[in-house]
Amino acid sequence: MALSTITDIRCKLKVRKNKEVEKAKKSWLKKEVIPDGYIETSVCLLQLQEASKSIGVALLQGSLPPGIHSVLLAGKRQKKLNGGEQQSVKCIGQEELDRAAWYYSARGHLGAMELLLLEGANPNAKHGGDMSTCLHEAALNWHTEIVKLLLDNGADIDAEDRKLETPLFKASEHGRAETVRFLLSKGAAAMFSGNRWTCLHVAASNGQLRCMEILIAAGYDVDARDNHMATPLHLATHAGHEAAVSLLLRNGAPVSARDRDGMTPDDIALKRGYTEILRLLLEAGAAQ
Repeated sequence: MALSTITDIRCKLKVRKNKEVEKAKKSWLKKEVIPDGYIETSVCLLQLQEASKSIGVALLQGSLPPGIHSVLLAGKRQKKLNGGEQQSVKCIGQEELDRAAWYYSARGHLGAMELLLLEGANPNAKHGGDMSTCLHEAALNWHTEIVKLLLDNGADIDAEDRKLETPLFKASEHGRAETVRFLLSKGAAAMFSGNRWTCLHVAASNGQLRCMEILIAAGYDVDARDNHMATPLHLATHAGHEAAVSLLLRNGAPVSARDRDGMTPDDIALKRGYTEILRLLLEAGAAQ
């Protein structure tokens, strides 16, 4: 599938709603106007001269600029330029569309995502070593606008990756507080990961204070147990996160809870030499 050289295309177009995108899309073929989200941009497209360098290959290699949607449209225009009845023709396959959406979800290109979804990309397709969805990638990389777009287009808010982790879990793990708050507001479920960690477990283990505050306010149990019967306080103590330990204690975390090995948080603090954390735990009522 060879494409002739495509010159620079400049545009300034504000697009907010899908129906506006669809309306604008009908005029692109006629006017050769291609929007890139809602900022003025100059998109210089790649010259693809050899049949082996298909748009699909370029997508998979991640070698296209943020104006990926320009290439999708160019491929659709070729049917018209080559003659024959004008019709909607996709120049790449479903798998390539899905992989492109997954790739650009992680990189935060809103304009590209709007068109890829309109072209039929599946927001719930899974890719990568962790078999994550577009929503996992957007949540992990703090792209809240893309999270909103994906949910508006049918993304599963509680989708699980290979490790049984949800987008909310990923956002909690990496401190994406704004995304955590938004996903909770949209009804993200309090699910367990593969080792039965809750989102509060993983936030505590990584010292993500803002996420912990949001999760506790949303009703997450400070006494939840994982496969090893460890609480978020056990994990925060083990990782040496003094501020996280203090936050959990202020919110009623059980100071004398024992894990499957019979260890309490103060046992862990003593064993690992965390004197300040041990002091906090003793002041909170841990047995000496």
